[in-house]
Order: sequence, then C-alpha cells, then structure tokens
Amino acid sequence: MPKLSTLAKAGVFDGVKVKAVATGTNPDADNYPPSAWLHRSGVDWPFPVMADSASGTAGKAYGLTGYPYFVLVNADGTVAGRGSGELPVEQIKADIKALKAGNDLPISSSSKSSSAN
Repeated sequence: MPKLSTLAKAGVFDGVKVKAVATGTNPDADNYPPSAWLHRSGVDWPFPVMADSASGTAGKAYGLTGYPYFVLVNADGTVAGRGSGELPVEQIKADIKALKAGNDLPISSSSKSSSAN
C-alpha cells in the first residue's frame, strides 16, 4: 500500500482509474476495518475503496489468491494481468505504462483472463 500511494503521488497512475477492494471484512482480522488499518499503517491512500461482501464475492470474481493482490483491467473490461505478493515498483510502473498505451503488459501478463466479471 505505501508503494502504491507513493507511485500515485508521483503521477504513475494519472489517466488510470484505480479502485481498491477491501477484502478484509472479517471483524476478527488484524486489518479490520480496512480504513482503520490504513490509518494505523500511516498510508495516505489516494484511491476509492469498496468493501467486499462477507463471503468474498469480489475477491472470488477476480481470482484472489493471496495478499496483496492486483488485477489490471483494460478499458474494454478484460483482465490484462494479475499479480500477487509484493510487486517490485519497476514492474508496477511498466505494467501501468503498457496499460495506458493499450499494449500487452510486459511483466505480469502471464495470468490473463477473458473478463473481469
């Protein structure tokens, strides 16, 4: 989260709609509620966040396999790539640059899917 916040401040995501899905909806989890977790971690989160359902509907729809988990979706709604775990900043930058240009993602395109829905 801190890396993404820093990249956002640097303009890396300019021109890209970014939305986060808070999947930590279990009151017994350390990251619940997600807004308080972000505040405790000191991250100035610049993007809108929606909360997943208790049954994880959004996480399942995007193929959530672990945390953190990233899904990059093209303008036409197809999944361009997925990434799980701590992604290197250069990978994130390269993928966002390719996404903006409408090109195949150079690094994390190995897990493509036909639709985000």
